[in-house]
Amino acid sequence: MERFILLINWRTETFVILEPNITGQRALAFAILPGHIVLVHSVSGSTAPSVHISSLAVFDNLWRPLTEFNFNGAIYPTELTSVALLEIPNHGVRSELWDSSIRLSVAESPVHDATYELVLQRTELFFRPLPPLVSLLLRLKLGARPRQTNIFTNQQTIIRCHVTFPARQLPQLTSKSAFRHWKQFISVSGAGYGLYFGESERFFVQRLVADGTMRTPPRDLNLDAPVGIHLTQSGAVVVTDGSEITVMYYQ
Repeated sequence: MERFILLINWRTETFVILEPNITGQRALAFAILPGHIVLVHSVSGSTAPSVHISSLAVFDNLWRPLTEFNFNGAIYPTELTSVALLEIPNHGVRSELWDSSIRLSVAESPVHDATYELVLQRTELFFRPLPPLVSLLLRLKLGARPRQTNIFTNQQTIIRCHVTFPARQLPQLTSKSAFRHWKQFISVSGAGYGLYFGESERFFVQRLVADGTMRTPPRDLNLDAPVGIHLTQSGAVVVTDGSEITVMYYQ
């Protein structure tokens, strides 16, 4: 199925379409900042996605009237001029990588003016052969070679960046920290915490550490399957259940 990014200028009733899926390049995530667009995509010849920031002015001659809407004339992200770029580390190419995806969240910095915090979650799905002992036990139990010879595991790389827009200067994009974990985090805050659903069917908040170790024990939120749950940038958990909203502080 084709995927597109549709930008609409409601004031002028015009639109632009970005086509992310072309050979050798895939747009993974995007966000709109004041006067700029953030695109996360890989390019031909590289296996590592990159964060690209482009001025919305690059679309000045590309907007089309909504009355003429169609999917023709899509623009490729690689055709846009980037005013800031940051490559996401991919920790080497691994043959057992099955698939990967990226989520991007943006929040205005509560501390610094004209600054935004970007949090990228890159989830990689790996398949690996069953350990020899497990394969042998399954063969003895089934009396034949097991059909499933691989196991799937998820690994997440979480990167926190700052984007600053100095007056009359180009945006400045800097990486603040990078974390790599085997846990499947539901939500990640710019403060460096991750929310995950544990084996005991409970929600936990864990401090993210760059080397992947758990130096501090996770905090049990003691929640009974809320409808919605999200970490904020200020050390709080927002829980929604119908019309009820609860704010819990975990720091």
